[in-house]
Amino acid sequence: MNGTTYPQSITLKPNSPWEGANQAEYDLSRAWQTLKATVGVQDDAPADAKALVEVYGDDTLLYHNQLGLGEADTIRVSIGNVLRLKLKTTWISGDRVYSVVWGDAALEK
Repeated sequence: MNGTTYPQSITLKPNSPWEGANQAEYDLSRAWQTLKATVGVQDDAPADAKALVEVYGDDTLLYHNQLGLGEADTIRVSIGNVLRLKLKTTWISGDRVYSVVWGDAALEK
């Protein structure tokens, strides 16, 4: 992503607008304080690729950003007392399938 390799990553393919968002959910058991990652569109995406990236804790929006090819955002999201974590990606543009990367995603206590 953006020319950097992240060996510990989560990838999600944004679905088309008529399919709804793609998401992954994790049970945190209220045991973690911070989610950190570098998020962005994978480098092999089309030039016009753009996705909405969101983080939810117990269905409350904690982070959102629109990212295109060549863009990355380093995030630190407070997730204290969160039972269920949801990572969500939604397709905005792109003429073929691509992935959104949550690079070196990690939880901190």
